[in-house]
Amino acid sequence: MEDDRALKGRLGEVDPDQAALMGRNPTTFSSDALPFYQRFRLLRATVDLPHTDLVFTYADSGAEIVPLTGEPADVYRLNEAEELRLTEAQLVPYLRFFLKHTAGSAMPDRLLVEEAGELEWLSRTEDDAESKAARAAASAQVHPVRATRVGPGYRVVATVWANLVLAELTLRVDKAGRVTEEGARILCEDLPVVETMTG
Repeated sequence: MEDDRALKGRLGEVDPDQAALMGRNPTTFSSDALPFYQRFRLLRATVDLPHTDLVFTYADSGAEIVPLTGEPADVYRLNEAEELRLTEAQLVPYLRFFLKHTAGSAMPDRLLVEEAGELEWLSRTEDDAESKAARAAASAQVHPVRATRVGPGYRVVATVWANLVLAELTLRVDKAGRVTEEGARILCEDLPVVETMTG
């Protein structure tokens, strides 16, 4: 990865306010591959403020940085730049990325969950009878992504965690990565899990 000064300089061209905040506070950058894109990687900037950490996420090709603001339009912009044509093998990683980064500002976490172990359960679910039962009931509802080819795209049924709620979403995903929600069913509410998780 390029040095932090150069990276902050490029970020300043995209979002001067965020770059200025990073300039005034210790900031750590990390980068992860996105297997469905050829050029763009996921870039995280963690800003160490006196009382909390702020995390900003972007997609970075090395030449272009796209802020991920929580809106589907950001991801669709990347898809167009990459001329995305989703394969079946890319579908689940893409949906994880899409759901996580299109939840909007009111819902900081929205995670695709295929196994109950992906949730960060509160410690009381080990010994408190009511919490233990709630964990068992929720765990029984979690299932791997079920995808069916429909025309040039896919119909997907997936379990998703958001705001202490476990839901089952039915989605249509086309080859270009556009996602349409066809239905949602609440499976469990008030899950005994850590409220904010990284996924």
